[in-house]
Amino acid sequence: MLFLFQEVLSENHMILGLADSAVGISQFQSFLVLAVYLLLLLILIAPVGVYLLHGWKSRQHDILDGFKPAAAVAYFKCFRPSVTDVNAANAAAKLERFYVMQFGRRLFVLPLLLLLCVAGCLLLLVQLTIMDWFATRDLSRGLLPQSVVLAILGAYMWVVNDQVIRYGRDNIGPADVYWSSFRFAIAVPVAYSFSLAFTDALSLPLSFLLGSFPTSTIMTVAQRVTAKYVHLTDAPDQKQSELQELPGIDTYVAERYIAEGITTISELAYYDPVKLTIRTGLGFSFNLGCVGDALFWGYLQKRIAIAREFGVNGASDCRDLYDDLENEKSAAPTNPKPYHQIVADMASKMGMTFEGLRNLIDQVALDPFTEFQWNCWN
Repeated sequence: MLFLFQEVLSENHMILGLADSAVGISQFQSFLVLAVYLLLLLILIAPVGVYLLHGWKSRQHDILDGFKPAAAVAYFKCFRPSVTDVNAANAAAKLERFYVMQFGRRLFVLPLLLLLCVAGCLLLLVQLTIMDWFATRDLSRGLLPQSVVLAILGAYMWVVNDQVIRYGRDNIGPADVYWSSFRFAIAVPVAYSFSLAFTDALSLPLSFLLGSFPTSTIMTVAQRVTAKYVHLTDAPDQKQSELQELPGIDTYVAERYIAEGITTISELAYYDPVKLTIRTGLGFSFNLGCVGDALFWGYLQKRIAIAREFGVNGASDCRDLYDDLENEKSAAPTNPKPYHQIVADMASKMGMTFEGLRNLIDQVALDPFTEFQWNCWN
């Protein structure tokens, strides 16, 4: 491989007519260039590789260990009703097989190969260009112009930074690796576009520094630059997401959900929390809580804030309150009924009748999706 790489470097000098001016490439120099090239590729895929060895299994345990047999049965009833032969004895094993089938390591093979091909080709061109710069001491020569080299290196910086951050959070999915390939693929056209849209003094640093921004930001900048030159009206600013009405969901979390196509509270209320955890990278317990809040919100709307004042934070807590009320109903008439008093006070503060709020509690508690939530927490 070393000799092949040396031949590629030498051939590159001959093609560019640099044989007379360039210093001959020794075997040591070829080895050094090859080592740097392989090291760059290793750094690029190392976070994904280590995640697949360790983080993937940890994430699997984080999700599946929270499923008791009753919760696993309830999960299949709510989200996989086509699987009918599920019982308490086999539910856990079926859930694990389903998890591996839907989110297994094999799904990373194709995106990793694509990333290595795209990044490998671009980094090789960068290596050859930089070698020519060293040989001729002329930055105007080489296979690629300066702006393109800087754009590719900027894309490399962003991809590695993104992968390392995701590895630290145990949050790398096949889609993230595809996005990394896309980021490399658009680096060259973005560099050429910016070199034409701005002066050299701006286009060169911007070509690299754009690597510090997410891909979505680059797409936004491209849209605005295009709108300026073709006199299109810029897109209106997005309003605050409806999801941010829920406790615990800020702009960052709402964007993660929106990226998965979840834009309303009703969608979140009945979304598969296992898929949500895998695709957003957020914790399973956190997603489970958000889904429970969304389910509760569907019945109470903004009055959920009042319910939280009384310790009823979501659908699972509502099921607990329902059980407490049923136990008080079967108790002796002379026994105190503190939970009935809690519901009465809550109804008064919400501007509802006791019977109306009690019926609402019954509806939430007996919802099959609440049953799944309750079995997970208990």
